Amino acid sequence: MPYVTIPTVSDGSVLSASFLNTLSANQAFLYGVANNANTPFNSFRAVHVNMDQNDMIWYIRHRVPWLHWRINADATWNRARIWYNGVKLADAPVGTTWSGAYNLGTWAGLPNLLGAWASGVAYSDDVDSADDDGHVVTQGGAYYRCKLAHTSAAASQPGIGASWTTYWELLTLPGVGTICSTWVSVDFNTGHEIGVEYILETDSASF
Repeated sequence: MPYVTIPTVSDGSVLSASFLNTLSANQAFLYGVANNANTPFNSFRAVHVNMDQNDMIWYIRHRVPWLHWRINADATWNRARIWYNGVKLADAPVGTTWSGAYNLGTWAGLPNLLGAWASGVAYSDDVDSADDDGHVVTQGGAYYRCKLAHTSAAASQPGIGASWTTYWELLTLPGVGTICSTWVSVDFNTGHEIGVEYILETDSASF
């Protein structure tokens, strides 16, 4: 089905239907960096101590299931992460280059996934010292991310307990055709040049 004209997430400006349909004709495409963009628009390079969505954020019209990324730096980082609509999809420990892919059709590959919820477990809302970086559990076929550290009990059982919304956030998969935000966070001890070569979606796990 052809796209219709819609406002962008970033600033409310309008992208034409013809432009959106041109993008949709490709097997792999992206909207590109919405802030501090470099030329060409599908890359980002800057010197930072820590880089996150405040420095660069990408908007993608979600259509195909695989998200791909490649990041490099001129010195060793402490940790790098890739985020999609505020959910951490993957992280890389100490390194200087990182490329990867994530299947956006499931949350089963999340790095913070601990498995099925259980009572008496200490769940954390801050696994890697990053916002929205809590433990993820499954319950009744759904995925929940911890938003307040606690030791689990019946009252906090996700989706069931009387106070579960205090401790858990239900994760929803991106809807096909929706505009989704994605970004990279990289942590250094001192400022270094960081390059995000691409973030895009394709219909294949290989790239």
